[in-house]
Amino acid sequence: MNITMIDDSYAFDGATPGLRALGGAEKAFVHLSSALAVRGHSVTVINRCEYQSCVEGVLWVPFNTPRPPDNDVIIAFSGSGKSKNVVKALELAKESGAYLIGFTGMSGGDFIEICDICIKIPSTNMLTIESFHLMLCHIIISCIREKGTPEFSYE
Repeated sequence: MNITMIDDSYAFDGATPGLRALGGAEKAFVHLSSALAVRGHSVTVINRCEYQSCVEGVLWVPFNTPRPPDNDVIIAFSGSGKSKNVVKALELAKESGAYLIGFTGMSGGDFIEICDICIKIPSTNMLTIESFHLMLCHIIISCIREKGTPEFSYE
């Protein structure tokens, strides 16, 4: 499956958590992209990273580069659902028939109408919104990992 993840917060990529401090929601975003790639999906991340790179099987590309031509699923993150870059990318992906999943907060913004599934945190507090996005990413990662070989054991 071709999966593209989109985030319009600030510059980071899959290597950033090992190089400098990164917010919890951004770390969860990185780990979710890697977990999907480990399960055999082709994963591309479009965000504010400075240059194109491949980290743990995930292709990271800046917003100003051409979009992947074929997407089965788009997973987009925006605290308000109003980020112009993300909304435009979702509109283009919808025209091509991709399935759209949005993580947002506040009123949901444009995500409510555009996304096939819109996960909206009903808060105006960005820390609360990102905390719930973090928790949801961890739940999804746990579900993905349960389908494969465990990475470690507590025994």
